[in-house]
Amino acid sequence: MYSISDLKKNDSRQFVVSIYKTNSNHVMKRKHSHQHYEIINIQSQNTSNQFFEIDNRKYNFTNNDFMLIPPNVRHKLIRERKNSTRLLINFTEDLAKEIFDFLEIDIDIFFEINIIELTSAQTKEIYNIASELSDFNNPATPQDIALRKAKIVLAKILENIYFFKGKPVKQLIYDEDTDIMIDYIKANFRQEINLDHLAKKFFMSKYQLCREIRKKTGSSYTEFITDLRLNEACRLLENTDLSVTAIAHDAGFNSPSYFSVLFKENKNLSPKEYRKIYKK
Repeated sequence: MYSISDLKKNDSRQFVVSIYKTNSNHVMKRKHSHQHYEIINIQSQNTSNQFFEIDNRKYNFTNNDFMLIPPNVRHKLIRERKNSTRLLINFTEDLAKEIFDFLEIDIDIFFEINIIELTSAQTKEIYNIASELSDFNNPATPQDIALRKAKIVLAKILENIYFFKGKPVKQLIYDEDTDIMIDYIKANFRQEINLDHLAKKFFMSKYQLCREIRKKTGSSYTEFITDLRLNEACRLLENTDLSVTAIAHDAGFNSPSYFSVLFKENKNLSPKEYRKIYKK
């Protein structure tokens, strides 16, 4: 076994590969992110109740699962057993481009799935290749020779993971952050909330936020919040004597005229026509 310290911010190295044993049960309290790519595999005698959370999803992981983490994506190990063996691979975006261009593999496709399951034989092969990097940590090996060899070995690891991909999707345990975000939108749609506000509040990019909303609701962000506001407008038209202008405002629309146009497009009735038919 060998270990090279984690790739840190402003680190001059292009990548780090580590294989080491944990000496205690490990739980990360907070999610973190970094500017480099990361690949993690953990070998444990007891794989029950071991969890990994990436972006806003939680997974149970086993010995043959490899976690593929692109830059600036929040993640954490929720539980890792004592005496586990961890393979950790970190590499910079510049090195990733160099190697993936050489391998003629689309890096975005490679990291599109965040956790994949290999066979036991395939996992063993990855560890065997990674073990070739022991010379990289040997002070007697010239740095330029060690680096060239290390790049070749890293390319072999990435190529093997790419071509070994057999079961690319793990069962999702839960998506708690998305549920909280959806509940927040449902509680606050009457106010002026936008993607920038939500992205900052829930520590997501706007792209991630829109993707999670579509996965959860089947609608885009705009469609989802518009439906909430239109449904609230229908409720107010049916149960109150408020003016159309007041209802538009109370349902979250800034422009009464835009509200009327949108209502007609979606309900095939004007707000006044709708009230005439459905007023209780």
